[in-house]
Amino acid sequence: MKRSELSAVQLRNLITATLRSYFRSEAIKPRSRHPLDRALIRAIANFTLRPGAERSRGLLVLYGYTCGGKRIDRDALYLASAYEVLHSYLLIHDDIIDGDTVRRGKPTLHSYLESFAPAGMDPRGRKKIGIDCAIIGGDLAADLAQRLIFKTSLPLQRKHKALEYLASVLRTTYLGQMLDILAVPHRPPTIAGQTYRYILKTALYTIEAPFLLGVQASGSTVALASFRAFARNLGLAFQLTDDIQNVFGSRDAAKLSDVRTGKVTLLISFALQNPRYRSRILRLLRQKQRSNRDVRLLKELIIQSGGHRRAYTLARRYYAEAQRALQAIGLPLRTARALTELVDALKKRLPAVDRGKK
Repeated sequence: MKRSELSAVQLRNLITATLRSYFRSEAIKPRSRHPLDRALIRAIANFTLRPGAERSRGLLVLYGYTCGGKRIDRDALYLASAYEVLHSYLLIHDDIIDGDTVRRGKPTLHSYLESFAPAGMDPRGRKKIGIDCAIIGGDLAADLAQRLIFKTSLPLQRKHKALEYLASVLRTTYLGQMLDILAVPHRPPTIAGQTYRYILKTALYTIEAPFLLGVQASGSTVALASFRAFARNLGLAFQLTDDIQNVFGSRDAAKLSDVRTGKVTLLISFALQNPRYRSRILRLLRQKQRSNRDVRLLKELIIQSGGHRRAYTLARRYYAEAQRALQAIGLPLRTARALTELVDALKKRLPAVDRGKK
């Protein structure tokens, strides 16, 4: 079977194998003989390679690379792996910003790196060392991603173009992150502001950029306007699905949900549009701490206000719009089928509209 005809699972395994080989080679380079340097690279490798990673961004790089007829080669796998390492860089810093301690069922990097602290150090000091080392680890991951691009055999001009493109993508992602930090109940963002934030954080970074990176690197072209319409709709649907799933996806969702942390997502913004429930929702979100009872009440208010149904309905509409836009791009059948499978897989994660009710 040709590599371009492999299933998403097989391609995901190829990316993972490439990442594993790359991290192994980086850990044994002469410049990495210091045990602390090697330990940090191993920590980043374990963080990137831990089970549960969907590799959707790496897959999109491969789909973009092959849409012009090129086969999946070493360069394609290096590019896909570079985007995955870049994603680790952003996740490492994102976990610090959000104060999360768990990622895919295991400690976040800053939680794990508390083990670098000297024995007998007080908890506050250990926590600071973990955070400080993880910030450096994120920076190192960004460097490792760039090195992967330089490992390709692409013409130097294309390597530079790829790096310039990623730099522009990161610039918009950073802005999206800033807007995310400022999405607080003390000054709730507008619906338009939330949509713009989701486009920056998800549509551009998660859907559009990896695919177009692959397209550019292979020297092929794509109907840009149509593809961006697809990416925009799928990105918005993806983020809305994440919002709903984070609050209503399971019985345990409230333990780490946006309502517990007081984050104002688009789901929350829709609930705030109902004047009957706005003040009660804001009052609960502005509390320094929320009990389990508060969290349950917030979930009920989100449902009663119509915010849940509106978010669910809009997510379904965005998925439908993404599928229509995909048909207009004119991609090869193999690529179109792979992207359709991606849309279907994301759509299946959308919890039913009545979930979360008592």
